Amino acid sequence: MPHLIKLEGAIESEPNTFVPFSDWLALDNNSLADVSAVIVEENDSIIETDISVESLKVIAFNFAKFADGRAFSQARTLRETLNFKGDIRAMGDFIPDQVAFLTRCGFTSFECKNELELEIASRIKSLITTQYQSDVIEKQPLFRRR
Repeated sequence: MPHLIKLEGAIESEPNTFVPFSDWLALDNNSLADVSAVIVEENDSIIETDISVESLKVIAFNFAKFADGRAFSQARTLRETLNFKGDIRAMGDFIPDQVAFLTRCGFTSFECKNELELEIASRIKSLITTQYQSDVIEKQPLFRRR
């Protein structure tokens, strides 16, 4: 059973299955509507495809290693450029320290590996209350908000 943190914007009910993004790309137009959740692996680029992601409810990024920042960029592009309104989920080898930054890039749910990670991620997220830079949530940098 995964340990999930769900923020505003995350879906309430979990999809039955997650389809690998590469398999989703190979589906014909009739089958695309049947899929509501995909898993994007580290070498996939969801923002470079011509297929609309509007039918998806969850786009999960599987972090193969915590130092890989490509998912941060893809999530922000999904929110700001492609106007994706669904749940963007972090799973795999992200670290709890990254939850606040992932949220600022547009992630709305986090699949932690265990109860301890879940607790640490929740605490860190609540500790950081003010950011200087703009992000997908706060469009103005701090100096413009004063």
